[in-house]
Amino acid sequence: MLTDFDAWVVTTMNVYARQNWLFDKSVAFLLDANSLKALPFIVILTGFWFTVADRVGRRRTVLSTIVGALIAMVVTRIWQNEGPMRLRPREEPALNFQVPAGDQHELLASWSSFPSDTAGLTMALAVGILLMSRPLGALMLAWALIGVCLPRIYFGLHYPTDIVVGGLVGGVSVLLVSASPLPDWIGKPAAFIEARWPAVFYAGFMIAAFQISTYFLDIRVAGTRLLNATDGPTAAEPVQRAGDPTGSPEL
Repeated sequence: MLTDFDAWVVTTMNVYARQNWLFDKSVAFLLDANSLKALPFIVILTGFWFTVADRVGRRRTVLSTIVGALIAMVVTRIWQNEGPMRLRPREEPALNFQVPAGDQHELLASWSSFPSDTAGLTMALAVGILLMSRPLGALMLAWALIGVCLPRIYFGLHYPTDIVVGGLVGGVSVLLVSASPLPDWIGKPAAFIEARWPAVFYAGFMIAAFQISTYFLDIRVAGTRLLNATDGPTAAEPVQRAGDPTGSPEL
């Protein structure tokens, strides 16, 4: 359902599309660059993992953040798949959306835009950092909004309410996990494995960090293809992006 608020924000931002080629290309770069979108969060969380001050407490919060981010990703994906279909802004005829210059995205039109799983994961990471450092957390919350979420609205991938609800799912997930005994249950075996088999532990840590920094792209593409394989060829097949031979779906 298209709300007046969503329509107003999207159309207001869309006025600036194709007015400045360099601006549009810069925003397009932010939209695609995982090294700028999620990697800064991972770098900060890794730094907190190795910090000396309040090491136990901060490691607990890092675990809470990672688990909360995973939960947020699962919740938003299930919500997208099982909830009411919502066309993305650029696919909504009522908006007459003009795609900005520099766009190389072809959408999976059968995927609902609500809520944003990207916002859910990003806000979860930002809230986790906020629990350990207010200055860094405030900085990463601002980056999550400006560097990650706003470009998705500008290019017609999400509505503002997609972002807001996805972000709330992410933030609440981390806060709930942090207030639960779950991080302690995970922390004890994690500490044992780290002490007994450090190579195994940090190899797993690197894999988790990579998947988060790429928004679980490999896993999501594999899951989509497995589902499509069981259903046979349908309109929900992933659409190949320009310059992307893997046919990876838009995140």
